[in-house]
Amino acid sequence: MQNEASKKRNLGGKIKALAEQGYSYRKIQKKLGCSRGAIAYHLGKGQKQKALNRQEKYKGGFQMSRSQYLKRAVELNKVFQARYDRASK
Repeated sequence: MQNEASKKRNLGGKIKALAEQGYSYRKIQKKLGCSRGAIAYHLGKGQKQKALNRQEKYKGGFQMSRSQYLKRAVELNKVFQARYDRASK
């Protein structure tokens, strides 16, 4: 995914222009000071969609519903309370 800095410096456009001129990934990397991953993101077929899919999958794996969150919070509160009670004796 493009961040604000790469959008401001039009990194995608510059990468595509250099590739059209016949520059290799390494030459583009040296000329623009970006990673080969960034170059592949802008030039590779379907790379942007793959990045969006990975991001969505990653987000989905760590978010829990409100009821799950509250249940977990109650469980952890009991655990910490028990530890506190043992330590204060």
